[in-house]
Amino acid sequence: MAKSFSKLRAKLIEYGMDQIALSKMLDKCVVYVNQRLTEKRPWELWDMYRMMDEFKIPYDQMHEYFPPPQKQVQEKGLCKVTRLNRKEPLKLKSKFV
Repeated sequence: MAKSFSKLRAKLIEYGMDQIALSKMLDKCVVYVNQRLTEKRPWELWDMYRMMDEFKIPYDQMHEYFPPPQKQVQEKGLCKVTRLNRKEPLKLKSKFV
């Protein structure tokens, strides 16, 4: 199976960056970057724009570099939203809450 964010990983290699350098660029810790590259957590929008600016990626190609989560992540049920009826607010079911 191909690694997650393969196009983004290729850009990192092209610019000679590893996860440590990327974490410094984003002003985040290495664990933050690793969890995003392995699809354990989603990228924040501002971080995606920051990387796209740094790597000169056009904004209309965001979906290619930051695709939706793969099916395995969705099936794990990391975050399921259920709605009981229209008058009640959304209830969030998560393993992390």
